[in-house]
Amino acid sequence: MVLDGVLNYDTNKDAIKIGIGIVDYLEKKGELRGGLIQYFDKSLTTSEESADMVIMIGIICGLQDFAAEFLLTQAYNHLKPGGKLVVSSSNDNMESTDPLVSFLIQHLGAKDDPFKGWGLNFRKKEVMEKLLQVAGFKDIEIFSDTDYPGKEHLSHDILFGVDTLPAEVFGYDHPGVPLRLPPKEVLDKGTPYNWIAVATKIPE
Repeated sequence: MVLDGVLNYDTNKDAIKIGIGIVDYLEKKGELRGGLIQYFDKSLTTSEESADMVIMIGIICGLQDFAAEFLLTQAYNHLKPGGKLVVSSSNDNMESTDPLVSFLIQHLGAKDDPFKGWGLNFRKKEVMEKLLQVAGFKDIEIFSDTDYPGKEHLSHDILFGVDTLPAEVFGYDHPGVPLRLPPKEVLDKGTPYNWIAVATKIPE
């Protein structure tokens, strides 16, 4: 199958700038086909393009259920019959087992104001499934971010490494002590913090 294009929608101009910079960098290195990936300064809800796949990672985590349901319905309407949605959401395990990680994620970028940040909606698996059903999806599979098909085929660097591509693109270099991850035996314990759902739009 030949990939026709990847369309990215975002209303955050900084995010779009970073995305375009990464795409330009990879195109110049010959690692990405020119024109394959495009960015649009608008919401997915205002787009009119149909798609074979919609990917929503980290989009509904901070939304209340009624807003998440609206976006999932929009994604359903944009999909062609047989098209697939891949969507993630923070789960209740993060809230109950690792409050420090939960706090840090929600307050990234908040700096000195403890009342600013990105609130998370910690969903149970059955709530995630219900949201997708209400949006119109029928063929639904839900995995955790520590247990998903194909994980066993991924390299150690992909599973436990840190993506430095954005820093490389914009010429940043870490001036201090190298970032240290927990040892593999700790990471291998696999505490799941997110749901990853794959849902299909079944043709009528």
